[in-house]
Amino acid sequence: MASITTDSSGYRRIIFVAGDGQRKTLHLGAVPQRLADAILIRVEELAAASIHKQSLSRETSAWLDGIGDKLR
Repeated sequence: MASITTDSSGYRRIIFVAGDGQRKTLHLGAVPQRLADAILIRVEELAAASIHKQSLSRETSAWLDGIGDKLR
């Protein structure tokens, strides 16, 4: 399970537990809530696939191909 936090400046972060069991933070910056929600869904799938040794959905694989290096 991942969660979105927003600081007083409006910067959003996604906090999640990675496949290695460590808590990680993905800094998104000042993005709209809708975009943060969309990224959250992908991050949750990536983390679950890593933890349970499963493959990704086609949609998430395509999303990974389309995102920039900075987010990746």
